[in-house]
Amino acid sequence: MNYVLKAGKEETGKGYYVVPSDLEEAELFYQPINSKENIKWTGIEVPAKAESK
Repeated sequence: MNYVLKAGKEETGKGYYVVPSDLEEAELFYQPINSKENIKWTGIEVPAKAESK
């Protein structure tokens, strides 16, 4: 679901992203709509993909 988070409100939950299969660590950059603020998360560890049965 894509939606705009209202100013001053926090949300928790899972995020889903398409990443290369060999990616082990990443940085996530976020810029809210209508804002010059930039947010950066670093050192995000990408879990290994579970094997399909």
